[in-house]
Amino acid sequence: MASGSTRNASTNWCLPGIVMKSALVKNKLSVCSVNSQSICARKFSKLDELRQIALSSSVDIICVTESWLNDKITDSLLTIEGYKIIRHDRKGRLGGGVLLFIKDEIHFQLLEKSQDQPGLQVSEYVAVEIAIGSEKICLVAMYNPPNVNCATSVDKVLSDYGTRYNDIFFAGDFNTNLLNLGSIRTREFLSMLAIHNVYSIGSAPTFFHKDGSSQLDLMLTSSEFRVLRFNQIDVPAFSNHDTIFASLDFDRISTPKKIEYRDYHSMDVDGLVTAFSALDWSNFYRSNDSNFLLNFFNSNLLELHERYVPIRSFVLGRNKNAWFNDAISKAIVDRDLAYKRWKSTKNPTDLNFFKTLRNQVTMKVRRFETKLDLPSKELWKRIKNIGLAKESKPSTIRFNSDEINENFANNFTESNFTS
Repeated sequence: MASGSTRNASTNWCLPGIVMKSALVKNKLSVCSVNSQSICARKFSKLDELRQIALSSSVDIICVTESWLNDKITDSLLTIEGYKIIRHDRKGRLGGGVLLFIKDEIHFQLLEKSQDQPGLQVSEYVAVEIAIGSEKICLVAMYNPPNVNCATSVDKVLSDYGTRYNDIFFAGDFNTNLLNLGSIRTREFLSMLAIHNVYSIGSAPTFFHKDGSSQLDLMLTSSEFRVLRFNQIDVPAFSNHDTIFASLDFDRISTPKKIEYRDYHSMDVDGLVTAFSALDWSNFYRSNDSNFLLNFFNSNLLELHERYVPIRSFVLGRNKNAWFNDAISKAIVDRDLAYKRWKSTKNPTDLNFFKTLRNQVTMKVRRFETKLDLPSKELWKRIKNIGLAKESKPSTIRFNSDEINENFANNFTESNFTS
């Protein structure tokens, strides 16, 4: 028993969603930024883990950069329960793209999507207005390709919306290393931010590679005092970029979704029958007007339905990911620990070990989900076995063979078959 409790504790501590939830401030607006390097890669296992992070962390807004989506991938394939989707796919070329998941109960308005320029690489972003109570903020999710200086695009957004909103926040991968102050591009970027009184939150590296590390994933804001907490966590399921996340000082009261329904099990049958019998049917029987008859019947029946069938309600909960069992959870922890070791040692052997564990997680998730998706033939077989479908009965012939032969001989002659 003790060993099991210890394992579960370590599992919960290492899972990214649990860590994020413990770090975020309850009832305050929360935002995270994930560089996915193709959210649908590895047979959608990246998206599966993002769903689990959303479920376990309850983060309000998820900004995904490098979504790598195209027109062939529909919104229905990307859904996360309880979230709406805004996507801005790169057109004409592979890679890039920005994807936003915003909780259903948060009111937002799309302000702008960056314009594609055929043949040119440009900064890609989505700007939205978020309404929290009486306050409104501007949130910009941005991905900047490595060979593009994003200072121009950020400057444009700040110029366009800086006077309309007191609070502006950027989140994403800017591909501008703030740790390299010797870079002209970095100095120009920081100089532009200073002109607008915008600051970068955090100072630790967020991208890790074999030759070192860089701070590329940023949260920028004109309202530094609004950032209550900021942190980052490695999520090797996605990429070599850390996921950054923050709690912002905007009250976020979650209202549970309530579902109302008619409780027919508690219907007052006796009262309904008595009231139905007590109706004055004299005009109904005397009238030949079909419209009157229909309206009389419908209005009285609906009124009795409202009176004698009570309304119940329940709070809608969120479904857990069926595939997220203890075995897969442990495999994810092992993979994440291997990634941490590689980040520390930069040893090629440790990198290969991490990749092996990463592929094992993908295979475990796919294998379990395959069990959930039964082929239609197998599904109907199981339905029949539990008695929910009628067995098909073979058709029977109610004539014997002699009767059939006699009928054939009497109706057909040799001339019927010869020309």
